[in-house]
Amino acid sequence: MKQQLYITVTNATNEVVRKLDEEYISKKRGDH
Repeated sequence: MKQQLYITVTNATNEVVRKLDEEYISKKRGDH
């Protein structure tokens, strides 16, 4: 049960990080 929760949280965090990375990269490209 704990393992499943950990995996779910990790996956959710990875998705958020990916979105933030994409936004950050887009902003960086827009600046140049």
